[in-house]
Amino acid sequence: QSIVEDITLIILSQINIGSIIELIKKSSKLVYKVIIKNIWNNSITLTVEFNRAEKQLTQEMVNKEKDKILKLVFENFQVSIKK
Repeated sequence: QSIVEDITLIILSQINIGSIIELIKKSSKLVYKVIIKNIWNNSITLTVEFNRAEKQLTQEMVNKEKDKILKLVFENFQVSIKK
């Protein structure tokens, strides 16, 4: 069973959105799919689908992976998260 999470990032400089998506896809084995949900002004909302075939996926597992993903995105791109 999948768990879907939206992540809204504020873009602080010109960057390639495809590079962010690729980083997210490669950062976790639980990431099944990443799509652009919305782009507006200097922000982008990405929908990230998490899936795990072997065992039941929990929200706690997804939260840990999402934190790891966001840390990587912040380290590699000039973005902040919209809360």
